Amino acid sequence: MKLAIIENILWFDVGYTYLDTENKETGKELTYLPHHNLAGHLVFDYDRLGVTLDIGAQYVSKMYTNTDNTSQTKSYSVVDVKLIN
Repeated sequence: MKLAIIENILWFDVGYTYLDTENKETGKELTYLPHHNLAGHLVFDYDRLGVTLDIGAQYVSKMYTNTDNTSQTKSYSVVDVKLIN
């Protein structure tokens, strides 16, 4: 979903994915597939200077690391900043 804050200058993108990771045959969760993934970007595009600033963030929920579902990763977040000239 894209939301313009200032048309063609400042906008916000957001996306969310829910993934059902259950193996229907075993009833266990599949490995290394998160249930939740949320990402967003705030973008400032200033044509006069020929500069774009993109600030993004992503959240990934915990995932199982083995087929027995006895071990899992921690959830994590990543933030990145891009300056494009």
